[in-house]
Amino acid sequence: KLLNLNNEEIKNGIKDFKLTAKRMEIIHLKNDITLVNDSYNASFESMKASISSLKNMNGTRKIAVLGDMFELGTFSEKLHRDVGTEIYKNKIDKLYLIGNYSKFIGEEAIKNGYNEKNVFYFKNKELLQENLKQNLQKGDIILIKASNGMKLFDIADNLKKEYSI
Repeated sequence: KLLNLNNEEIKNGIKDFKLTAKRMEIIHLKNDITLVNDSYNASFESMKASISSLKNMNGTRKIAVLGDMFELGTFSEKLHRDVGTEIYKNKIDKLYLIGNYSKFIGEEAIKNGYNEKNVFYFKNKELLQENLKQNLQKGDIILIKASNGMKLFDIADNLKKEYSI
């Protein structure tokens, strides 16, 4: 209304709206598995929001695949640790980590009481992807989130290709 659009123009704009790819992109896969591809970018606030969204989704298990958040400077370790606290608070079932700073996410989650048997750290995407695929179960919800430079969209693309309906 502020832009002098009529109701039909507003309705059509909303109807045709599409999110940017790799931003909370929800993809339904085989075996009632849901992939939430949020691999485009990451800050502490967006990590926190994505983890909270994952918690509130209906599924058998909530799996977070998280990588580093870039460009945080001297706050990098602290903010990654803060993400670990969010993992614990939101009762995420499994935590897959990759990247130099992601170890702080796992350490802090465990320090807060998260079960260390549910934390998996990987040195490369291929090993992470293979382990994740071997352990997927019907009804899982998988969040993939990291700074774009981590290129975790490769994992999302592979899952989409292999498990497409």
